[in-house]
Amino acid sequence: MQTACVEALIGANLLAIGVVRDGMLLHTSPALARMFGLAQDAPSRPFAALIDERDRDLLAQALASQSEGVVGLRALHSDGSRFDAELSVTRAELPDGPALVV
Repeated sequence: MQTACVEALIGANLLAIGVVRDGMLLHTSPALARMFGLAQDAPSRPFAALIDERDRDLLAQALASQSEGVVGLRALHSDGSRFDAELSVTRAELPDGPALVV
């Protein structure tokens, strides 16, 4: 039931938002799914797999930081193309537990 609440919250948002826990992208908004070319019902996946390998250290630093911040990096579309993205990370207490909202 709690997972359905989180999915409804994300699905209602037009922004590209995802929920990351333990490095895994668990929930995606429709806008984030479109941005990366993911199926909306795709299973969870490592969030780092959506980031160009040259920028994965930047991603790891952003996800580990205790403060909110924004980082520019190169992301990977499902077709293999790369695009510039700006990622913000916020720690949040969601109905199903603590997570990072990206």
